[in-house]
Amino acid sequence: MAPGNIKANGSWNELVGVNAKVNGTWKEIAEGYTKVNGTWQQWFVSSQPALELIQTISGAAANYTFSNIPQNYTHLEIRANIKSTRSSNDDILDIRINNNTDTKYYYQSMTDSSIVNVRNRAEWRIEAMFANQASMSSPMFMYFNDYSDNNKAPIFRALWAGRSENQAAFQRYVNGIYDNAEAITSLSFSPTNGDFTLNSEMSLYGVLGA
Repeated sequence: MAPGNIKANGSWNELVGVNAKVNGTWKEIAEGYTKVNGTWQQWFVSSQPALELIQTISGAAANYTFSNIPQNYTHLEIRANIKSTRSSNDDILDIRINNNTDTKYYYQSMTDSSIVNVRNRAEWRIEAMFANQASMSSPMFMYFNDYSDNNKAPIFRALWAGRSENQAAFQRYVNGIYDNAEAITSLSFSPTNGDFTLNSEMSLYGVLGA
């Protein structure tokens, strides 16, 4: 056998994409099998990225909305650097799923000095988003577990770097639940008192595996 090749039907072929019959079923060589003590063992699995980029939204806008989210991932992740056009003080980021505006959003917001529990909101909220006068954007990570499960109430976690109106920097951790079982097919984000600035950017990723 030549390096990296296998003879199939009289022709030499690269290992990738070639099939071998295992227990009566054709398997791709890229998912390699070897017979050990009479039992077929899989000796490697082709690698794939843990994250796949679904969509990036950027630029000036009143809101960022990810629609028709594919349902073939395990979880969803948001990565963002965003800023509000509000001219003074800081702003608040509102988050909604599936365009739902009923009062079923619950969340807990934590900083190094406080914990706030909020019930029966028409949105999830992350406070202390940078306003336009700030010299930097607000970085944010957000995670939506088991988003495609119709039998689970949607939940999320977010880590946010921001600052208070007196310029003190801090991190904010927010976790929440939407009090109804449904899959997430769309996500909408909007500043409460302004719009997203021109240099704002938000990316949605699909998480593969457990």
